[in-house]
Amino acid sequence: MKCSRAITGIFTLCMFTACTSALQQEPVSLFFYSEEDIASASGNPSVPVERSIGGSSDEEQMTNAIRALLEGPSPKEMERGARTTEDLQNLLPFFQGVRIDRSSAHIKFDGDALTILNSAAARQQMAKAPLEKTLLQFRGIERVEYEIDGKVFTEWDA
Repeated sequence: MKCSRAITGIFTLCMFTACTSALQQEPVSLFFYSEEDIASASGNPSVPVERSIGGSSDEEQMTNAIRALLEGPSPKEMERGARTTEDLQNLLPFFQGVRIDRSSAHIKFDGDALTILNSAAARQQMAKAPLEKTLLQFRGIERVEYEIDGKVFTEWDA
């Protein structure tokens, strides 16, 4: 009887440890713009903000990181100079997640995101650069691609 309780207790502890370690938060840099970056349309997000981002898989952690980026900087992060653009925030309703294919991270959007992502060159760059810089920091990710309605989109206008 005592042995079976001990074994049950150990099993429960192992299961708890496995579940919580899979969902642990890890530091991830989200790349925002400064006011100067936005004024000059630099396309170079120069203000990294470290946040603890969790997920049970690499895809889920990347999805959570991009969602946090699209939601924008917190008031404390804004005090430290982090800024976002209206276009980035407007992409949030169209964002569907991140999928990994070998060394590529595919950012998934529905078709309405193309009004921003496939617009004038400077506008495209200002929207895409923070997304790409945030994802390229993840181990094993060498490229970022965009999936629109389930298909990799390569016919950019600008």
